[in-house]
Amino acid sequence: IYTDNEVDPGDYMDISYYTTCQILNIDQNASNANEASIVIRLDYNQISFLFTGDIDDTVEAKIVSNYNVDIDILKVAHHGSAYGSSDYFLYAATPSISVISVGKDNKYGHPSEETLERLRNIGSEIYRTDQNGNIEIETDGINWKVHYEKSMNKPFTPEITGPTTGEANKNYTYTATTIDPENDPIYYTWNWGDGKEETIGPYYSGEICYNYHRWESEGSYKIKVKATDEYGYESEWAILHVSMPREKTFTNNILKNIIDKIQQKIPFLKQLFSIFN
Repeated sequence: IYTDNEVDPGDYMDISYYTTCQILNIDQNASNANEASIVIRLDYNQISFLFTGDIDDTVEAKIVSNYNVDIDILKVAHHGSAYGSSDYFLYAATPSISVISVGKDNKYGHPSEETLERLRNIGSEIYRTDQNGNIEIETDGINWKVHYEKSMNKPFTPEITGPTTGEANKNYTYTATTIDPENDPIYYTWNWGDGKEETIGPYYSGEICYNYHRWESEGSYKIKVKATDEYGYESEWAILHVSMPREKTFTNNILKNIIDKIQQKIPFLKQLFSIFN
């Protein structure tokens, strides 16, 4: 076990012939525990990792000024806090993979959207324990592979089929189907545009979801359907516009009343209609 009394920033620890470890930060006299975090660069053959503890942008700037931080895989500092992972640091590190260790729905709001945006701007592939579960990175020293419990791939936008016109107070059948890239079970949320919404499932990826609905009033409605996999990843909303005009019998009654009034005012037309009837 190494302590602050035995190692200093810049010291190396040889782990094996192909693996070296360099201390980039360790400071028991720091003003706070975050700045005292041990920062380690780990190199295994051609692949490099950087473990940053809870450092902020002040420590990041010091590290960039003194050491080579150009790495492949970054353990993002302080659960993705907005006070770390500065642009200056990230453009020096250029990680292909960024891993954020963070609890789901934590009270601090980690990771911050600012940090996520900075990581996206450098093209880093982001993995998060709150979304992906346990994350492991396997490497042979030349290539790497990321293993994780949960998929980040959301289902594709569903396809809705069914009638687009009809009458109020009648039942109509609609279907929705989509594919999940990881073949995860899917739940479908149906919003009928009349204040009613429901979620049904689970369904297999690619399985057809049948649903039924009755609109109680005539009018135009927008059916929306989205798919959610078992890990909570949601597709975009699919939309189908439908129209429920007045019932035909009601329309026919109006037309009959109009014809009757015309016949009363123009007797000749009444005789003409009687001939055709």
